[in-house]
Amino acid sequence: METLETEKFFSVEKPLLKPISDHSVDMTRHGRNAVVSVLLQPFQWLRMLCSRLNPSFVVGVVLVYGLNQGFSGSIFKVVTDYYWKDVQQVQPSVVQLYMGLYYIPWVMRPIWGIFTDVFPIRGYKRKPYFVVAGVLGVVSATALVVLGKLPAVLALSCLLGVSAAMAIAEVVIDACIATNSINIRSLAPDIQSLCMVCSSAGALVGYATSGVFVHRLGPQGALGVLALPPATIIILGIFIYEKRSSTFLIQKNKKDADGLGVAVKGMYKTIKYPQVWKPSLYMFISLALNISTHEGYFYWYTDPKAGPAFSQEFVGIIYAIGALASMFGVLIYHKKLKSYSFRNTLFFAQLLYALSGTLDLVFIKRWNILLGIPDSFFVVTEESFSRIISKIRWIPMVVLSTRLCPLGIEVTLCSLVFFVFVFVFVFVVSDHRICYRRMASNNHNGRRTIILLQNSPSRATRTFMDYDSIGQAMDGICGLYERKLKEINPSLRNLSYDIADLYNFMDGFADMSALVYEHSMHAYLPYDRQWIKQKAFSHLKRLANGGR
Repeated sequence: METLETEKFFSVEKPLLKPISDHSVDMTRHGRNAVVSVLLQPFQWLRMLCSRLNPSFVVGVVLVYGLNQGFSGSIFKVVTDYYWKDVQQVQPSVVQLYMGLYYIPWVMRPIWGIFTDVFPIRGYKRKPYFVVAGVLGVVSATALVVLGKLPAVLALSCLLGVSAAMAIAEVVIDACIATNSINIRSLAPDIQSLCMVCSSAGALVGYATSGVFVHRLGPQGALGVLALPPATIIILGIFIYEKRSSTFLIQKNKKDADGLGVAVKGMYKTIKYPQVWKPSLYMFISLALNISTHEGYFYWYTDPKAGPAFSQEFVGIIYAIGALASMFGVLIYHKKLKSYSFRNTLFFAQLLYALSGTLDLVFIKRWNILLGIPDSFFVVTEESFSRIISKIRWIPMVVLSTRLCPLGIEVTLCSLVFFVFVFVFVFVVSDHRICYRRMASNNHNGRRTIILLQNSPSRATRTFMDYDSIGQAMDGICGLYERKLKEINPSLRNLSYDIADLYNFMDGFADMSALVYEHSMHAYLPYDRQWIKQKAFSHLKRLANGGR
């Protein structure tokens, strides 16, 4: 983002003594300008995103993540808890089972992804599926209100329909996010920050009003609010920009019978690379080991006998403050942590996330009372801390998943990626170049290998060398070392050196890595210093054996 110079300071002659009143006026004006500048920053950031991305895409992110996921998701969470408890009168253990069933549409994300990637409707991959998701959500939510008290199975089916509508809409917008993150890689963290801010802001509004909806409309009537966000998704599907394409363009390989085979083969090839399956394994384990006792917790702290008996309004306030804390977590990541390595960020976030789980035990055991901490203050503090850590832990995973997706099957693989903290060390490299850079096959200019060298911690010393093959790249690295030897001793004619000396030369760089073009993926895969050492050794050994 370009920085515009808004103020110019000129050296002018000033009196030696300045009246105090003038100084006070200047300080007041400066403070007012600072406040205005801070308030304008979000709008300037949004304007920058709209200028570099399509405005309809930015609106789509706001509607899907802000209204559909944030607002609707928060209403769904609170209202359904009261619906099962007060209307259906179901036990907590059964409700916990139902909550597990809510996730079926989310587990099916790869299926929705395959549909949107390889089965376009009238030449569009995204627009029609927004409309489908919106119609499904509107019909399901309306049925819950209009048809009265339904049998538990039918009520659960309608709630699954609402959940499926949210999941499909999110999968489709994630496809758009992945495409834009690939095309404009520098904006990937900003796009994810926008998603998280919208989601947290929507959740803040939803949680703040959910208790009021339940109190005024009743648990069943409040479910009707869930029909409003899907209606906006229908409108989004009509107006969002998408370039129309013919279905035959999907089949880039003539040997494949259909686009589905292309997508499955591309996904299979991609997931075999260590740069993909190792981060995916960590994300899967980290998310799969999140054990939830939410329903038992909810029943306990709304029980007037066994628990603290929180009111409906206060339950909404708890979640609303948690949503506000989530926004603060997004701000921390966006301002302070997005330039740090994935490995370090995830390691410490996972560690803090594990520690935050002990706060639930403190609350259940009522140890907070022994410490003189009121229940209301403790539960709000616990919710806020957990939400901040959760966002800091979640955003790098989402940024990483969008970068792991090859062109053409963005949403399929991105959805599959989401299917403990020692596993954080499976990451291959230690910065944001962990993910491969995608470049269109017609943009690599015939180059197959790129070597990155950085002489000092300053990135200003970073240089790139392009080669037609890995062998030429190894020749180039060895040539750098040989030129250094000749600079030390110009009289040398026949150069010979130990491989350990070459390794020491490589270790002298602050950073050293490679990008190698993989034709089957139409992408550059990253490799670290150790890989370069191994390739250099193999290359020199082959030369020593006469090129065999």
